[in-house]
Amino acid sequence: MLTQTTVPTLLVWGRQDPMFPFTLGERAAARNPSITLHALDACGHVPPLEHRDEFDRAVLEFLERR
Repeated sequence: MLTQTTVPTLLVWGRQDPMFPFTLGERAAARNPSITLHALDACGHVPPLEHRDEFDRAVLEFLERR
């Protein structure tokens, strides 16, 4: 289960995701300090396609901190 992971995990989540509400990502991040949540405004279910540059930047920054 996602909230039980101990591995540093990045969640990149669209605030307007119609399939999985953003509140699910917020709850997971609040329950587990291993999770970093990066929210994308004006974004639905597929952040890598909808906001490629911001998605790439978030992933690279996350990996650089590791």
